[in-house]
Amino acid sequence: MGCVCETERPYLLDSTNIVDMTDKDFDLSAEVKNWDYVVLEQNDSCRLSNISRLKIVGDEIFVVSVEAMKSDIYRFSIDGKFLNKIGRQGYDYNFVTNIVVDTFNHRVCLLDIIDRAVYFCDYDGKCAYGKASCPWVGKVMDADFLSAGELVGYYGFTADSQVGYFRADSSFLMLDTLSVYPVSCDFKGVLNFSEHATDSYDGNVLLIKPFSDTLFHYRNAVLEPAFITKAASSVPADFAISGYMDCIWLKEKLEGEEYYSKTSVFETGTHLWIGYGPNRLMFDKRTEKGVYFKDKIFYHSDIFPPLNFVERYEELLVCHVGAKEIQSLQEGMTNCNVSAQGKLNELFQHGNDGLQVLMFYEFR
Repeated sequence: MGCVCETERPYLLDSTNIVDMTDKDFDLSAEVKNWDYVVLEQNDSCRLSNISRLKIVGDEIFVVSVEAMKSDIYRFSIDGKFLNKIGRQGYDYNFVTNIVVDTFNHRVCLLDIIDRAVYFCDYDGKCAYGKASCPWVGKVMDADFLSAGELVGYYGFTADSQVGYFRADSSFLMLDTLSVYPVSCDFKGVLNFSEHATDSYDGNVLLIKPFSDTLFHYRNAVLEPAFITKAASSVPADFAISGYMDCIWLKEKLEGEEYYSKTSVFETGTHLWIGYGPNRLMFDKRTEKGVYFKDKIFYHSDIFPPLNFVERYEELLVCHVGAKEIQSLQEGMTNCNVSAQGKLNELFQHGNDGLQVLMFYEFR
């Protein structure tokens, strides 16, 4: 796989190395080697109503909780212990739905969509680094710092109705646009089909685009094709975006034909994972073989089934579940006469009232 990543030619994922299991049962839980969970602490200083963003950086977890027009940003240790709140709404920022963590400068960048600015805070929560005007901040969906002076991100609609990737400096000054294509929509805010559009692992930066079968590497300030997914196509072979398409209509049309735009990408030392709405592709880098399958819950007495991945912690993939998902699993297991054991039974003993949990998975 190392050779695959070094070559300038994109690696093809097709019927020769990917088995299409979307019309068959595939039990992802059976591929779990180890799993564990962490309950995020809540107290009078920390109430998690609706988690809109969750980012793991080193051994720390940063969470954005949004309800109505109220947003709170919290910092936890990797074992779920509440550490501190980041800033105060109405005092340090106006309304934040997304953050970017700058590990190089030890800052948390709060993307304020009302003030159209980025506020810079330290990890301890004090907004001591001022702010930077950023008219397009509300369009940023994902972004990662690659060095102390450079970040790469994905944005939704701009004033020119374009969507793509950008480079910026540490003050969110736009350096250049890496990839754009025209789209149109009556909704002038952010339209984002992806849940985890960029992934940085072991020196590689992978990026996905809506309506594209190609995954890109970011190298030397340019995008280079890295993988082409023919076995799990997001679009028909003869597909081309022409003119200004209504992308909401296009997405619905493609999904009606069972073509799903990519929603996420994750890389570990052993696997490459690509999300496609209700489907997933799991590629084993060791064997250079993979499987494309439809997400379906299979009940195991000692495993919480892997749901949508939201982050990666070292070599572990992370899911976020709340009280609703936990209760649903309990009811399903009861209906199927499956009794919880081990860690799963331990999790069920916490109760469901407002519980927010992170699941950590290692795969075979």
